[in-house]
Amino acid sequence: MSDPIVIVGLGGTGGFVADVLSLYLGVSDPSRELVLVDGDSYTASNLSRQRMGPGDVGQNKAAATARRLVSSFPVLRVRPVEAYLSERNAAASARAWTRRSA
Repeated sequence: MSDPIVIVGLGGTGGFVADVLSLYLGVSDPSRELVLVDGDSYTASNLSRQRMGPGDVGQNKAAATARRLVSSFPVLRVRPVEAYLSERNAAASARAWTRRSA
């Protein structure tokens, strides 16, 4: 089994990367885990520039993106992490997020 792929930050760029990776993983490597990390929630101002719907406003970006990707590709293994990455937690977080889940 391959190491997980971790995306930190699911704004405009991170959300786009998550979409593209889900397409790749859904076809080529559905057993590989995609870890989505973001402590932020969607706001109404995100509607025009991020892939989300009005129902996602107020929802955590990692959790909402994980739900959306899995609904499009049910074979995907997606783990949302509702947390911010900081200098203080970077090393411990990276170890935890790259640990393979069962």
